[in-house]
Amino acid sequence: MPEIWGQFLTQIFAMWVREDIGQISVRLFDDTLNGWCGKEMCQKKALVKCQTCPGRRLCTAANDDELCQGYLAFYDYSAPFMKVMRDLMKHNRPAEELMVLLRQK
Repeated sequence: MPEIWGQFLTQIFAMWVREDIGQISVRLFDDTLNGWCGKEMCQKKALVKCQTCPGRRLCTAANDDELCQGYLAFYDYSAPFMKVMRDLMKHNRPAEELMVLLRQK
């Protein structure tokens, strides 16, 4: 099940990042970008295994332990895109510019 969840998230994100940034808000994607921008997102600080999780700074309270591997697959896939959006925003440019960059490839 976690693998299917991860595939679902990455497929939806792959469409969103090319067509819908700034037009459709997806809470997981927005929260993940906020995490990349330095805002602590994890709501599970009490769980010992979450303390050592590489996705800890990006996860949200919605993450079920059973689905964590799926979320981690999403975080791994989305990382390069999130870095670009974060950097665009740091330079006072809209994250939507990523869609233009992706179309140029």
